[in-house]
Amino acid sequence: MTKNAFASLLQISTVVGTTLLTVWVLSTDAVIRTAIDWVHRCCGVIFRSGQIPEIYYLFTSLFVVWVFLFIWRVRTMVRQTRLFLDTLLPLKVNHPVHPVLVFFQQKYGVPVIVFDHTRPLAFSYGWKRPNIGISTGLIQLLSPLELEAVLEHEYHHCLARDPLKMLFAAGAATAFFFLPVVYRLCQRYCLEKEIEADRRAAEKVGAKAVAAALYKITAFSSGGLSVIPRFDQEGQNVLRVKALLSGKPDFPKISIADWMWSGISLLLLAAVMADLISAMSVGPFMHICLLPLTW
Repeated sequence: MTKNAFASLLQISTVVGTTLLTVWVLSTDAVIRTAIDWVHRCCGVIFRSGQIPEIYYLFTSLFVVWVFLFIWRVRTMVRQTRLFLDTLLPLKVNHPVHPVLVFFQQKYGVPVIVFDHTRPLAFSYGWKRPNIGISTGLIQLLSPLELEAVLEHEYHHCLARDPLKMLFAAGAATAFFFLPVVYRLCQRYCLEKEIEADRRAAEKVGAKAVAAALYKITAFSSGGLSVIPRFDQEGQNVLRVKALLSGKPDFPKISIADWMWSGISLLLLAAVMADLISAMSVGPFMHICLLPLTW
C-alpha cells in the first residue's frame, strides 16, 4: 500500500469513527444527563447563583470570535503562501547557477532554491526549517556583492525562524481587530525583523550593497499577501534604507486615534471581565482555572 493510499484510508477511518462516536453519545440519554448534571455542579461551585450568567455567554462569544479570526487568518496566509510556492516549484533549477550561491551554501550549509523566473524574487519560507528562495531574474539584476547581501538578509530570517513568527503576528493582528494598536505593533514588529536582517547583511558585506539591492528591486516588487519574508517588502524599503544610512530606525508613530480607540475597547473588555468575576463565588486565583470547566 502506498503512502498516499494509507493516509487516505487513515483519514476515512478517522471520520467514520468520529461520526459513529458522536452519534452514540448523542443517542445515549444517560451520557447527556450526566454531562448536564456535571455542568450544573460546576456552575454551582463557580457562580454564586448556581446558574451561568448572561455576561458569561458574552465573554465566551468574544473568545470564540478571537480564536476563529486567528485560525482563519493563519489558514488564509498559509494557503496564500502555498499558492505562491506552487507557482514557483515547477520552475525550480536543479543546480546552482552562480558561484556566489555555491560559496554561500558551502559556508552556511543552508539550501538556496533557485527558480527560473524573470521577476527578481528573494524570500525565506518554511515553518520548522526555513529555506531560501531566489529567482534567476534577481541573479541577473544584482552584482555578486549585492546578491550576497540579499542571501545574508534571508539567512537571518531562517536563523530567527521569522516566517513562523510573522505568521502568528498576522493572526494576532486580525484576531484583535478592535485594538488598532495591536495591528500597528504587528506592523512595527515585521519592520523590525526586516531591519534586523538588513543589519546582519550590512555587517557581512556592507550597508551600501544592501541599500543598492533594495534600490534595484524596489520597482519590481512582487506584491501579494503571504507570510514569506521577502527582501522587497512593499512599503518598507524607504524606512529600511534610512535605518541603514542613519543607524537608527525611524518607526511610524501610532496615532492618538488608534490609542484612544484601543483604550476604550480595553476598558469595555475589562468591564465585561469584572462583571463576570463578580458573579463568581470562588477565590480570585481560581477564576481563570475554573472558567474553562463550563465551556
